[in-house]
Amino acid sequence: MYILCDCSQAIEIIVKRSCFAIRFEVFKRLAHLQSVLSEMNVKIVLAWIPGRQGIKLNEFADLLAKETARDIYTGRLSAPSFVTNNDAAKTAADMTRKSWKRKGDQDN
Repeated sequence: MYILCDCSQAIEIIVKRSCFAIRFEVFKRLAHLQSVLSEMNVKIVLAWIPGRQGIKLNEFADLLAKETARDIYTGRLSAPSFVTNNDAAKTAADMTRKSWKRKGDQDN
């Protein structure tokens, strides 16, 4: 599983566990998730990607993603604990189609 992030500092903190005492609960949860995924033979790769500044509505999309992640983490929003490869592929394809459609609509 690849986790893409445009913040190299966040990746470094997670890999080196450099703020363990400050964010104990976060690291505890990450360790649990890592253990669960490891038992499922899922390898996790944190990968840096360039930021997407300057792309229309990117900041809004980032805000929505952060709010959704926070809502899932706090239990205000439920999310499936298991997603099949087929479901993930369908979701990714659907998101791609919608994204390209919006881009085409903006260009016209």
